Amino acid sequence: MTTPVDATKRVRKAVLPVAGLGTDGLATLCASRGLIGLEVEGQRFDVGDRAGYVLAMAHYALRREDIRDEVRAGLRKLLGA
Repeated sequence: MTTPVDATKRVRKAVLPVAGLGTDGLATLCASRGLIGLEVEGQRFDVGDRAGYVLAMAHYALRREDIRDEVRAGLRKLLGA
C-alpha cells in the first residue's frame, strides 16, 4: 500500500518539472486528503506562455481536416516558405 509520504514524493517528482502547478499545495493535499492522478501521453503545450499558446493553436488547427489546408498555406506564407 502506498503511504501519503510515498505518494507525495511521487507527486513532487512528476509535477516539479511543470512550472506553476503549485507542487507544495498538491503535496499538502496529497498528504492530508489523498490525491488521484492520471498520467497521460501526448503533446504538451504551455498555453500560459504566449508562444506556447500560438503553437498549440497551430498544432490543433493542422489536425482539423476542415481548415488544415488553409492554415498550412497561411503559415507557409508567414514563414516565407
